[in-house]
Amino acid sequence: MDDPNRLSVMYDGQPIGYVEIVDRSPRKVVGRLVPSGAFAQNCQLIDEARGWAKRFDSSHDSDSLDYLAFDKYVELTKQLTSRIVIPELRTAIEEFAVDQNFGVEVTLGEAVE
Repeated sequence: MDDPNRLSVMYDGQPIGYVEIVDRSPRKVVGRLVPSGAFAQNCQLIDEARGWAKRFDSSHDSDSLDYLAFDKYVELTKQLTSRIVIPELRTAIEEFAVDQNFGVEVTLGEAVE
């Protein structure tokens, strides 16, 4: 992708959209996932993670946090991270976290040689 404010997102080798970058540091990219391409056919895991994020975030308004929702979200984020590739990045992805509103936080690892 030629736009320096966008990063292509691949899920299991299929293009599913791009991250519109809001902020970037050496080890973190923050932005919004804009679905396109094969998103609907390939990204049930992202939708499931978004649902658990919403459930956990909603529990902030109650007397007790929903730790089951948080644990499930963390588990799904790990699964998701293992299936995501961002071709423009020359670094490994340590974590690809997506929230209920398609907000994305990508934590980067060491540079890939």
